[in-house]
Amino acid sequence: GTQINKAGCAECKMKCCECSPGTAFAIRASLAVLGVAAGLLAGIVFTVVFSHTHASAWAFASALSATLALSLFIYIYVRKERQARELSRAVLLSYAVVGALGLGLGVGAFVAYLGLGIYQATCGDDDTVDVVRSDFVVCVWCFMIVKWSLTCYYYGMKELCCRKTSSHYSHLQESTE
Repeated sequence: GTQINKAGCAECKMKCCECSPGTAFAIRASLAVLGVAAGLLAGIVFTVVFSHTHASAWAFASALSATLALSLFIYIYVRKERQARELSRAVLLSYAVVGALGLGLGVGAFVAYLGLGIYQATCGDDDTVDVVRSDFVVCVWCFMIVKWSLTCYYYGMKELCCRKTSSHYSHLQESTE
């Protein structure tokens, strides 16, 4: 049946759930697929139509981070629904570390491009700002990287935490001691 560990993990305070992900997986995976598609399409458009290399590079990076999130969602679904072989602690930790690195990179780039966009808007020759060719549009893709990186970090850490506290993994904990 459905078991929910409402206490969560003592270390990270996350709630661990052993219920079937079903609808949650479908929503998360669909959003990640949309994120991949949007990043790829925007990268192509910014490269071919607008020749905006910064926006296209960050859009492609956003598609990559959405792909990582999608692969983690698929893993979680397979683990809970198909009871397949578990990913190792090192792999889950890798998702979390890549998510943390992407989070730092995305926030730093967001702040930098926001500052550049403000500078361009206030110190420009004319009173109008071409939003598509400005650095403001790059901020959107930096935010998308922040979002997908935070998702990878959160779910990677949550799975690590649930791996420690779940009875589903009790045979793994006994064999490593």
